[in-house]
Amino acid sequence: MGDPAVLIRAVGASDCAAIAELADQFGYRASAGDIERRLADLPVEDEVVVAETGGRVVGWIHCALARSLVVEPHALTQGIVVDEAWRGRGIGRRLMAQAEDFARRHGVGYVRLRSGSQRADAHRFYESLGYRTSKSQQVFVRDVEP
Repeated sequence: MGDPAVLIRAVGASDCAAIAELADQFGYRASAGDIERRLADLPVEDEVVVAETGGRVVGWIHCALARSLVVEPHALTQGIVVDEAWRGRGIGRRLMAQAEDFARRHGVGYVRLRSGSQRADAHRFYESLGYRTSKSQQVFVRDVEP
């Protein structure tokens, strides 16, 4: 008996707890309330979809349009997570296909994503889909008072 069917669908408010739980697998701690607030604050053209099976969210992807003075407009994968127990079953591949479809629907010529240097398995996965490393960089953060 194979895996149950996986449905790729638009995110709903009831998915916030599952998104937070999955993000935690990658070290990004947030409550369901945090996710709900952030989801409501996203630009209208952003897209978040989830992978669901048996009524349970087992993956998600967030795509945005990126515009810059120095590079052409493109689709930016802001985050993608597949539950550890569900990896290797084609869900990540289907979610990345959603990012590529998002790019096409918005008339931009490529998809960009960032992946932490420690995520060797993820890098192999992206390369298997035809993605290539375009550069390495460091990320700098400084807290400011709102």
